[in-house]
Amino acid sequence: MELRPIRITGACLLVCLALCLFAGIYGAQAAEAYASETNATAYRDCSAKGKKALQRLFAAKGRPVRSAGEYMLLDSGVVLHKECVTVFGESMPVLVTDALQRGIRCLAATPTVTTRSLIAEMAAVLGMEHAAQPVILCRPLASRQMKGMGMRSEEQGKSPFMVLSPVLKDESLGFIEGVVFHEFIHLGGGGHAHGSQRELATPCQGCCFDVGRTGEGARSLACRVCATDYADKFDPAYTRDLTQWALQTPGSEFIARINLLDGVRRAGGDVRFFVTLVREFRDHPFGFELASEVLRTLSLEGDDAALVRSVARKMHGHVTKRFKNLGRTLARAAITRFELARNGEDPERVLEAVSALLLETRLPDKDRVPLADRPYFYKYYYEFALLRGVLAGEVQGLWKARYDALCPDKTDCPDLYLKRRTFTCQKAGLDYDAGTDTCR
Repeated sequence: MELRPIRITGACLLVCLALCLFAGIYGAQAAEAYASETNATAYRDCSAKGKKALQRLFAAKGRPVRSAGEYMLLDSGVVLHKECVTVFGESMPVLVTDALQRGIRCLAATPTVTTRSLIAEMAAVLGMEHAAQPVILCRPLASRQMKGMGMRSEEQGKSPFMVLSPVLKDESLGFIEGVVFHEFIHLGGGGHAHGSQRELATPCQGCCFDVGRTGEGARSLACRVCATDYADKFDPAYTRDLTQWALQTPGSEFIARINLLDGVRRAGGDVRFFVTLVREFRDHPFGFELASEVLRTLSLEGDDAALVRSVARKMHGHVTKRFKNLGRTLARAAITRFELARNGEDPERVLEAVSALLLETRLPDKDRVPLADRPYFYKYYYEFALLRGVLAGEVQGLWKARYDALCPDKTDCPDLYLKRRTFTCQKAGLDYDAGTDTCR
């Protein structure tokens, strides 16, 4: 059969061009309509200032509009330290703006009480309702496992801020945007600390952005954990979904574990809570110390006692020995919290006792770790910081409330100020440096 060339006439060409133009216009109109609809959903629960802040964000192009020393104010309302451009390149202002636009529109596309509340919190941060503009810094963090950190300021008028680690430079654009959005979630509400509150920042990041290698169905699981209106963080459905998501998302397994530690608040008089906790941490250095403390202070029988004894016999490696004392103190803090509550002690007295144990804890000095051991060390450094943060999250509320009620100025109550700042830092996974009055 003879193949003949197809002749494209002028009329045919004009029809093709018209169809392409129509498709382009229709596609642009559809995209614009979708953006307009999600924007309207995003505004729904925002205050007037918050709505105005989101309107500014959605119209932003990632352009600097003003500079002051080492900082630049972007048209989105975010302040970016110039070191971020040095670390990540000239496109960083656009990247930050795109990350917030995409993340908030992603949440608005699945409107629930949970996602609308998150959007309203972020709008409040952008709208300067409680502090100055949010600030983004780009510098090394204490652990290489930490890609970023977001913190609300406890001081009136001081900016909430996030720090992005230079280790992100080797990641994809979508991954970096996801970290920006993740850390921005930590700036709103109560900070959404890992473990001591329902997990939102990480699954919402996984729902809306690339997080690297994941298992089958990880994104849909992430969206479920992010958007579902669970009763609370002890809801069995939440625990089930969180665990399923974590198992499909490498690097997030520990988040599901630490969620269980906070259950000490609801353990009541059930000693078997600690059997469950030891079982979950049976291959972790915290579990070794927890098992030893449970055997020393609590009464167990039969299979429960045998399980805990088997974990208590496990030996630390040369790296995890550095966390032995910290692990033991955290175990004692959890058991103290349990025992005093079981005995009917005043709730504030219970938190004071836990505070006394946590107050002097410090994370191990990473600078003394041999270079070859550091990847292994950093993993446990990050995990122990999260474990301590769970226990510190509850006591921080006690000292903040006392300080706010009694101390108009920090010089009036140095002891209360020290405790409030110490536990604020611990809640975020950091140590407090009294010399510089900073979290490190």
